[in-house]
Amino acid sequence: MALGWIAGGAAVIGGIFGSNRAHSNQKAQARRQYEAEQAQFRNQVAANAYKTTFQKLMIEQHNKRTTEIYDKQLEQYREQVGLNSEAALGAYAQEQRVLNEQFAHHMFRKQTMLRELFKIQGNQRAAGQGNTNKSLERANLINALGEFGMEQHMLDENLRGVKRAYRERLGGIGSEWEHADRDAFAKIAIAPRLMLPETGAGPQLQGPVAPARIKGPGFGSFLSNVSQGIMVGSAVHSLVTPGTSDIELKENIVHVGKSPSGINIFEYNYLGETIRHRGAMAQEVLVKKPEAVVEMDNGYLGINYSMIDVNPKQLTLVK
Repeated sequence: MALGWIAGGAAVIGGIFGSNRAHSNQKAQARRQYEAEQAQFRNQVAANAYKTTFQKLMIEQHNKRTTEIYDKQLEQYREQVGLNSEAALGAYAQEQRVLNEQFAHHMFRKQTMLRELFKIQGNQRAAGQGNTNKSLERANLINALGEFGMEQHMLDENLRGVKRAYRERLGGIGSEWEHADRDAFAKIAIAPRLMLPETGAGPQLQGPVAPARIKGPGFGSFLSNVSQGIMVGSAVHSLVTPGTSDIELKENIVHVGKSPSGINIFEYNYLGETIRHRGAMAQEVLVKKPEAVVEMDNGYLGINYSMIDVNPKQLTLVK
């Protein structure tokens, strides 16, 4: 009988200790799960902060390049306006020289005709000395003056035509000058828009939950959660394929330097892994060298490191 009581007590005591051990194990597992959720939340906050900083850097670089390009366009516009002015003023000067030459030619013709008229008048007076026929002398003089007046009128008409043509050519030069300046201004009339950081509350982060409350020593629901965690971890691990460089698959991101071409270099580990890596972020490379970025079969971005001056490295385990 005593032996029966002893055996029964041992069984009860064994059951109590077994239940306590199970309960302790379940509490420890729940604590580990809570700590893992806290670590995931911290990584989410860090990734969000990095995205914000990364976006700011990309916007600054974009605005800097845009401003440099527009400044160069303004400089080219001023140079073009200067060239247009020089060309127009040169054309004006050439037209003025042509007009002056034509005026000089007409003046020379008038002086020549006037000398010929004086010569004719002198000859007529010499021929008419001693001649009593004054009517004939007067008629010859009138004819000479008439011819001189007709030639003078023709020269004046020609000179007026030269002036009209001169004014028309000046108007054409001015019109071409205006069109050239307008065409040059059209290239810089609309200033490029600069990018602004996104505004608003930003992405909402869900904080870590409190440690799980343990009700009894049962393992059914807890093991179910563990099984789900293993499945999620396996799914995440399957996404991290060789060459994958998408920021969405990385955590514990630390900036460590820049490549000679200006690409930022980071150290990180992939989600759910403990091995540290060194490399670039596909989102940044997509901006600076888009031909080096490819879309992987899993939908995330990858980098062809042979096309950039960053050497990917596998480092040590996460401490």
